[in-house]
Amino acid sequence: MIKSNAKRITLRFHTDGQLLAISHPSVSQSVVEEVIRKQANWIQKTRSHLLSERDRTYYRLQSGEQIQVCGKNYKFIVQPSHQDDPLRLKVDKDDHLTFFIPEHTQPEELAESARQLLIQWLRKKGSSWSTMRAEIWESRMNVKSTQIRVKEQKTRWGSCSSQGNINLNWRIFLAPLDVIDYVLVHELAHLLEMNHSDAFWRIVKSHLPHYQECIQWLNHHGRSLDVQLIVKS
Repeated sequence: MIKSNAKRITLRFHTDGQLLAISHPSVSQSVVEEVIRKQANWIQKTRSHLLSERDRTYYRLQSGEQIQVCGKNYKFIVQPSHQDDPLRLKVDKDDHLTFFIPEHTQPEELAESARQLLIQWLRKKGSSWSTMRAEIWESRMNVKSTQIRVKEQKTRWGSCSSQGNINLNWRIFLAPLDVIDYVLVHELAHLLEMNHSDAFWRIVKSHLPHYQECIQWLNHHGRSLDVQLIVKS
């Protein structure tokens, strides 16, 4: 983009990740390209961050907002509480996630504290759900895991150790049920084949013929599986 009042070369990004270079008409294209080459590392990191933020799912911390966990919809309810009471989360039989929020809590502090409470509940919910589902799949696959844990994992949806311990990323419980099942079956299959050989994938396919669709779903939507709370009126 050429601007007559531009005093320097400025690099910006569109929301779709495309780079925009703004310069004065007197600046040659070769000079602009040289600036871009010198800023290549910054451009790559900034674009990745912007695309990650764009794809992330945000939830408003207000009554009526919904979140799907383990295939079930839960509704946020916000209730004010006494200033001296701690921020807390209660889940009732009607699938309401009620946040009791002390008066005069700062929005930034509220969003992060509420997020941590929600993640704690997600890990607990995911643990009970995966234990129940594991019993079903272990019976079908004739395997037995040693332990299933729900953890904070940045780069993997699940893992399986040679001791039979399975770790699941809490974020996967925000996915559709068949995708959650795929990750669980994937890790249980490692109890039979501790690799990603053709034999391993045959095991997965024998129990989940549509497993490739689940992989494609994760490739397209995996980055959006997170809980980021924002406070709006």
